[in-house]
Amino acid sequence: MCVAMIPRVRVNYRFADVARALVAPSREGAKSRTLERRVADFAGAREAILTASGRGGLYLVLKAIGRAKAVMPAYTCKAVAEAAILAGCEPVHIDIEGDGYDMSMAHLELRVDADCVIVATHQYGAPAPIRRLQRLCNERGAVLIEDAAAAFGSCVDGRQVGAAGRAGVFSFDSTKTIHAPLKGGAIVTNDPGLAGRVRALMADETSPPSIADKFRWLGGALAYQALANPVVYRAFHHAWFAARGRRYSETPGLDPRKTAFHSRRLADWQAGIVFSQLDRFDEIRDRRRALYSLYHKALKGAPGIQLPPEDRSGEWCCTRFAVRIDVGRDAVADRMAAAGVDLAYSFAEIGAPADCVNAHRLARGVVNMPFYPQLSDAAARRAADALLQAVEDVAALDGAQHGQGTV
Repeated sequence: MCVAMIPRVRVNYRFADVARALVAPSREGAKSRTLERRVADFAGAREAILTASGRGGLYLVLKAIGRAKAVMPAYTCKAVAEAAILAGCEPVHIDIEGDGYDMSMAHLELRVDADCVIVATHQYGAPAPIRRLQRLCNERGAVLIEDAAAAFGSCVDGRQVGAAGRAGVFSFDSTKTIHAPLKGGAIVTNDPGLAGRVRALMADETSPPSIADKFRWLGGALAYQALANPVVYRAFHHAWFAARGRRYSETPGLDPRKTAFHSRRLADWQAGIVFSQLDRFDEIRDRRRALYSLYHKALKGAPGIQLPPEDRSGEWCCTRFAVRIDVGRDAVADRMAAAGVDLAYSFAEIGAPADCVNAHRLARGVVNMPFYPQLSDAAARRAADALLQAVEDVAALDGAQHGQGTV
C-alpha cells in the first residue's frame, strides 16, 4: 500500500489567502458588497446576493417564489429536495435520461403545471437544456430557476449559466469551482422584486456567523491546507474512511433541518477569500477544462467505464469528472485507495423514489476522479491508469467467480 495518496479534492485558497482576508482592513461589509457586484457582473445578472451556502440560497429562492411544487432531477444532491421541503414546497423528482444527468423531457412534460418551479440543474457543471426548459415553463406558466451550484464558469453560447431563469444559485462549497471556508454561495437574478423578497427573508431568518462558527470554519480551512499533503491525506483517509468502514459521508433518506448554512450569512472575511480566487479565475477555469479533456482522452473507450458528457463546445467549467463503473464500484474504489488514489462518491444517497430507475442506477455506479487545478498532468494520468487497472482486475475477478459458480 502506498504511503501517500492523491486527494479526492483540494481547495483553491491558500493559508496566505486566509490570513490576508482576516487582517486586511476594510469597512464592515465592503468585501461582501464588492463580491456581490463582481458575481452579478460575472453572471450577467442585475443583482447578486451572497449566502452561507448553495443549499441556503436554494431555500431562500424557493421560499421567495412561493410555488407549491419544486420539480428537480432525481439524480442530484439531497440538499435540493431538503431545501424545497424547508421552503414549503413538495419535491417532485423526475427521472433522468438514460445517457446523462438531465431530466427526461417526456417525464417532465407530464408533471409540470403553473404550481411548479422547475429546478434546472447544471450537474457537475455540464449545462442543462435551458432553452427547452424555458419554453416549457412559458407554455405551462411555471417558474424556472437554475441550480448552478456546480457550474460557476460554465457557459452556453458565451453566456455564463445562472441568469437565464428567474434566479440562479451558485455554491462556493469546498468541492465546487470557487471555495469559501467551509461553504458559501450566491443568488443571481434579474428580478428586483424577487431580490427584495430574498433580502427580506435573510433579514428575518439569518444572522452573521457567531464566533464559534468563525473558529470552526477557520479550523476547517486550516485542515484543508494540511490535507494537501499526500502523506497527511493518506492518514486522514485511513482514520476517517477506511478504519470506520465508510466510503462517503452521505446518509440515507431526506433530513430537512435548518443548519448554520441556512441560518447564517457569508462573513466579510469569507467573501475576501472568494474575491481573491476571482482575480485568477481564468487560470482556475482553464486548468479544470484541460484536466477534463485529459481524463476523457485517457479513459475513452475503456470497457466497464462510462464517461461523463464530452465538452464539445469548450465552454464548460466542471467541478467533477464523474465516471460510472459497470463492475463492483466499492471493489474498484478499494483497489484505487491501495494504489494511492482516492475516489469520491457523488450522490450515492439521492432520496428519490424507487421508480426513478435511471437515477438510482447512476447513484449506484458513479465515482469521481481526483479533479482540481493543482492536480498535475502526471498525477491525473496516474489516476486514470490506476482506474483502468482496477476495473480490469475487478472484472476479471467477477468473471472467475461467476465461472466457478456455473461449473
